[in-house]
Amino acid sequence: MKCYVCAKEGKESDAVAVCVACGMGTCMKHTNRSAALKEG
Repeated sequence: MKCYVCAKEGKESDAVAVCVACGMGTCMKHTNRSAALKEG
């Protein structure tokens, strides 16, 4: 799986996490754990 945000920017990087709400894959650069902890 590839990072969705990077793909939108025309880049390619492997996803290291998946959003539990929408299933979007994100790389280390675009993964924000603190936002998930605030909501959950």
